[in-house]
Amino acid sequence: MKKTRNANGTAERWINEHIAHRGDECLIWPFSCATPGYGQFMPSGSGKVKMAHRFMCEAAWGPPPSEAHQAAHSCGNRRCVNPSHLSWKTRTENQLDRENHGTKNYWGWKGKLTPRQAIHIRSLKGIETSVRTAARYNTTESNVRLIQSGKTWRALKGV
Repeated sequence: MKKTRNANGTAERWINEHIAHRGDECLIWPFSCATPGYGQFMPSGSGKVKMAHRFMCEAAWGPPPSEAHQAAHSCGNRRCVNPSHLSWKTRTENQLDRENHGTKNYWGWKGKLTPRQAIHIRSLKGIETSVRTAARYNTTESNVRLIQSGKTWRALKGV
């Protein structure tokens, strides 16, 4: 069951318990995610939604060097909050990293998947769960279902 709120500080507690995590594998955010697939939560008393990877980067490595710096993922997985995979980078540095690990968006401001990936996602309907497919492609379950039903990537119909 996916937790969607920071009831009693659960998400904050989880972050604090994982700040020292240094494993090689991605540490996947177990709570709610924003539409582009980034983890999010509302810290107690803040009244504002925070991005989990940015919050973890700051908790582990201190504040960003400037307001222009982004919490960048060396792994390319938007749901990852492994402190070892996060660092402060400028927008340009972050975009270069995204190109290097294959997550650069070439398909519009909301785009994340390639046509080839969308075709493969469609082919997995009924073979694996939408949860597993979403994790495989670092996207949301909702996005997987929309692709598989033909509501998005309509140009791929019949492919």
